[in-house]
Amino acid sequence: MLPTLPEIEEAALRVYEAIQPTPQISWPLLNHRCNCKVWVKHENHNPTGAFKVRGGLIYLGNLKQREAGVTGVCAATRGNHGQSVAFAAARNDLQAVIVVPEGNNPEKNAAVVALGAELVISGRDFDESVERARELAQKMRLVWIRRSSESSQKMRTATSYPWQQAGSPALTLLTRSPMAWRSEIPTKKHWT
Repeated sequence: MLPTLPEIEEAALRVYEAIQPTPQISWPLLNHRCNCKVWVKHENHNPTGAFKVRGGLIYLGNLKQREAGVTGVCAATRGNHGQSVAFAAARNDLQAVIVVPEGNNPEKNAAVVALGAELVISGRDFDESVERARELAQKMRLVWIRRSSESSQKMRTATSYPWQQAGSPALTLLTRSPMAWRSEIPTKKHWT
């Protein structure tokens, strides 16, 4: 089920208390190449450099409201999810333990630490990191956060749509559909 407009508005308030709206720019050369007006959302301007920061803010804000006694969270990641959890945990005065597999991207690891989380390197692959994170969450009495919940995905997506910023009656964006992520083929979407 899709979120309601009041739910989206409440989530947007929570998100924009922590981060600025993502800059959107229409680049003339890109417009020319695509033969249409294209708006590019520069998610790299967010504190984590990725749109996932919204999901963490929404999920942990809701968690803190639902469970007053929560003291911290634990998650497994290979990158952006861990940064989102670390950033949102710090905003909500929660401890964050982030588990990554051996050989994980050192820049992603450094970002997780810089955002205030405890980094644990464990596991030969992501699946082993997930198991270790679950064990740590139970042992340390932290809330286990799986990679992404359906509700936070919907809200993160809803609060990142550009209709409020573009100022255009018709808006065309190049986005990546789930299938295109593998093939690196952009998908064209049009809103009126």
